Amino acid sequence: MRLKNQYSTRLYIITALLIALNSTACKAQEENSAAFKQSNSQPTNNKKSEVVDDDSVNVSNLKKQPFHKKTLTEPVDSIVVVKRFHHMYVFNKKKLLKVYRIALGTQPVGPKHVKGDLKTPEGIYYINGENPFSVAHKSLAISYPNDADRKYASSLGKSPGGDIKIHGTMNGDEDPAEDTISEDWTWGCIAITNKEIDELYAHIILGSPINILP
Repeated sequence: MRLKNQYSTRLYIITALLIALNSTACKAQEENSAAFKQSNSQPTNNKKSEVVDDDSVNVSNLKKQPFHKKTLTEPVDSIVVVKRFHHMYVFNKKKLLKVYRIALGTQPVGPKHVKGDLKTPEGIYYINGENPFSVAHKSLAISYPNDADRKYASSLGKSPGGDIKIHGTMNGDEDPAEDTISEDWTWGCIAITNKEIDELYAHIILGSPINILP
């Protein structure tokens, strides 16, 4: 009887210790997660960056630029996406640095308005987060939806959606890099190869504007 009581007491103590340890670990994980989300949800004010737009860049000429194979050596402070070309152009102080071929949402024509429409947004947004542990290799967050997007979706009685990124291939996807950009396959994000997102991730300035054109 005494052995049974001693065993029960020890089991109780061990169980209590395990519960305490698990609670501490969960709390630490939640704090780390919250800190990560907070650091990646706050846009960086970047007053030196200017939006590159139709007035300052001739998009017809952009299509002809042979910058695909260049290697980035300077910070990127502005991005232009021309959806109809499937090209993304990165700049430093309005100087074109490189052109990337991209894949878009599976419904690439027209701006994104509501959750689940599989469209890539159009308009001026900002790179307001980076995630080295993304489900699609690395990713850079785009500040969609803005207030106008939310207001329009609300007028339709729907959610504007969100979670729009520039990213690489989905983790575990073993398709060749060329397949990443050979067709539109995302839910509204902008996809480039893993090697390219590594490069852009290393050079982007958080808070940089991204102008997504039709």
